Amino acid sequence: MSKSKYKCFDLNVSDNVANLVLSRPNELNTMSRDFWVELGDILEEINRNSDIRVVVMSSTGKHFCAGMDLSAFSNGVDNIPDDKKPDSARIGEALYRVAKELQGYISNLEKIRVPVIAAIHGGGIGGAVDMVTACDIRLASKEAFFCIQEINIGMAADVGTLQRLPKIIPDSKMREMAYTGRRMYAEEAKESGLISDMFESQEEMLEAARIDGASELKIFFSIIIPYLEQTILVIWTLITIIVLRIFDIIFAMTNGEWQTGVLANLMYDWMFRGGGDSGRGSVLAIVIMIGVIPILAWNLYKHRQEQKI
Repeated sequence: MSKSKYKCFDLNVSDNVANLVLSRPNELNTMSRDFWVELGDILEEINRNSDIRVVVMSSTGKHFCAGMDLSAFSNGVDNIPDDKKPDSARIGEALYRVAKELQGYISNLEKIRVPVIAAIHGGGIGGAVDMVTACDIRLASKEAFFCIQEINIGMAADVGTLQRLPKIIPDSKMREMAYTGRRMYAEEAKESGLISDMFESQEEMLEAARIDGASELKIFFSIIIPYLEQTILVIWTLITIIVLRIFDIIFAMTNGEWQTGVLANLMYDWMFRGGGDSGRGSVLAIVIMIGVIPILAWNLYKHRQEQKI
């Protein structure tokens, strides 16, 4: 098990599962400036850790996340006297850059190399909806609810909700939530497809997320990754065989002394005949690609130059 401590999150990795927990219950896990900075750092840490097969994102306290800490959207001029503030255009441009930066953090959650399971209890409000819609799987406890809060405070949901939510729930339902700012509770969320399953309690939900869902995904990735590696090695070897065959034909046409077809036949036999030895064949393919083929190309070039003379 490995542990890592942040101000806004707790991250621990156990049995190939990264448990990412929002850890500011007294502040309702709002998305402060520290939250956004640490989210980027945590996702980078997860991407670098090859032992991680799945991420389970959960929370602490009354609500999963109460959304954006509005100071994160501050334009940086709130404490500047009115007569010294920049013009509205520059303030607007600064807000635009902040929104683009926050969009990038949410998109990174969507792009990391492993699946993310969001386990939601209490309220998923405002920016929390942006965040969970970027996750691969969403589970919720019975009392959970979702709210596009931005309309209630005169803002636009511009960090990803309006782009991702229509791909998850019916467009009409998304528009209703965005226009009215009403709450969608877990039962309706399940019916609409926003969550995969609903649980009686947070504890039951976390058990399902961490044990059932995470274990199944971990097993899936443990199976598929070795096969993917094997496929890449086989393709690499086949490409090497084809290149050797081409060189064999060229040297035969130019009366060259190299008989690369022998190497190609040897590699083919090792890989595909008599049960095959993919490891030995792949190592030979790498050696040939790095060491032999450049020599063949150089000799072919010299032969051509001699013919011109």
